Amino acid sequence: MKNILALPLILGLCACAPLGETFQTLKEPPQNMSQVYIYRPSSFIGGGMHYTVSENDTPIIPLYNGGYYTYSTYPGTKKIWAETESRSEISTTLKENQTYFFKGEVTMGVLTGRPKLTQISKENALNELKNCKEILKK
Repeated sequence: MKNILALPLILGLCACAPLGETFQTLKEPPQNMSQVYIYRPSSFIGGGMHYTVSENDTPIIPLYNGGYYTYSTYPGTKKIWAETESRSEISTTLKENQTYFFKGEVTMGVLTGRPKLTQISKENALNELKNCKEILKK
């Protein structure tokens, strides 16, 4: 009986995120646009949860453990944020023809993990991105 009760938990833990190929190279931003990379290095802490990262009022991508996503956006002042039981938000100004990197993590919360977003330098991001797989948009 215990095995039957544990089955949904095991299946839930085995459910895979929609991840593709491992990061290879940076994409250049299209002319007059900004390129944004959002990534989350693989970690045991909060490994089974994901949260959606948004730009201003637009959801961009669910951020999974060990995944990354890149997109082009218009330059300007942006709020990059994620929320579970608490909100992590970065206000930044994106410039045209520039690439930006935002690292996602999970910290301990009361009921669920809390998102933590940090803007990261290109050098540090590239070192961590090499172990991340592309998040495939559904």
